[in-house]
Amino acid sequence: MSDAQGSSQEVSVHAHPPSALWRALVCAATLALAGCPDLAPLGENPGDVPGDLDGDGVADEPRDEPVDEPIDEPVPGDPDTPLTADIDVDTNRDGVIDGADDAREDLFDAAGGAVFFVNVDDDDGDGERDRDDAVLPPDSLDRDDLTAVRVRGIKQLDGHTLTLRMEPPAALERVRLWTPVATGHAVLLDPAEPTDSVELESAGADLELLIEALTPRVVQWDGFLLLTIILTDVAGSVVSEDSVQLRVSPVIFPDNLQRPRTLYVMDLPNGGDNNQALIASLTAAMPADVQLYLLNDNTYGGDRWAQDNMELGYQMKPGLGGAVIEMKTALQLERGGYGGGLADFVPYELLGEGQGFLYPGGDPSSHNYGGNLEVSPAIAGFPFGRMI
Repeated sequence: MSDAQGSSQEVSVHAHPPSALWRALVCAATLALAGCPDLAPLGENPGDVPGDLDGDGVADEPRDEPVDEPIDEPVPGDPDTPLTADIDVDTNRDGVIDGADDAREDLFDAAGGAVFFVNVDDDDGDGERDRDDAVLPPDSLDRDDLTAVRVRGIKQLDGHTLTLRMEPPAALERVRLWTPVATGHAVLLDPAEPTDSVELESAGADLELLIEALTPRVVQWDGFLLLTIILTDVAGSVVSEDSVQLRVSPVIFPDNLQRPRTLYVMDLPNGGDNNQALIASLTAAMPADVQLYLLNDNTYGGDRWAQDNMELGYQMKPGLGGAVIEMKTALQLERGGYGGGLADFVPYELLGEGQGFLYPGGDPSSHNYGGNLEVSPAIAGFPFGRMI
């Protein structure tokens, strides 16, 4: 069950997380309509004299019927200039892609830049992490976990070529891009066959791609991703190009000062390890907003050291209207490596819609137990603390 890179360095928590203040841009427009006098239709006479159109008592020369001149309005999907490469993401983190995202779109910092997930939950309930799915149906519940990348359509390519390029090389084996097809979405750039570029077709309509990471930030890859759309002419010369910067969300592991959501306890009803009195006390004292989660001793070999097999964390990215989309992300550790029974707990009970896990592997020794992995409170330069 080891992940693709199979390294104990898989999860990076010193990362710079996306800003906790998702800014919503609110645009207001006022349209003033001037009043217009009522006009008699042509051919009707306001006066008594035939042909008198203006009511002055004199027959007027016939007027030409007004002709509606065609208005060259922008067509949805066309860039302002017909042969201009344009790629956009939710740079300002308000949950939508629009013209306000053009500013600083090729930068990523605390003030802006699009965020995407390591897609390790299981929204379709097939028992596999969604990053391992080979198809993405049109009604997929996984849609919110993927980040949109919009390539603006070009009405007439006229022999030009539109190419999407991905950088840096370390991202090619860790990031997947999906493109829309009639049956949902199909893989466009696949880490299984890494390549840094792909040619796109344009029929005038915008193309909305979807992006996900297969691994978190690692020593070999800091999570940054640069996507560039390039328009070249028949001679291969670059006519126009545009770039956007994204970064995969960090996996944040909370420190012990944070308010808990769930308390995991092995239920031991029999023998000398009976802990029913403890469970009764916990149940009575548990705050209403904290769940008491009991592990079955028969399923997991009665191994009471539940925390030694996991460290619980989360990923976050901005959603629509200032909302925050969260994916609970557990780190599976090595307590189960000794055959204590806990190896199946994380992948079977902590995998589901909106929750998943990462498994870096490693030596099955107590050095790699969750009880020996802690997170400090926030310190200078590290607002989410540091692992110790």
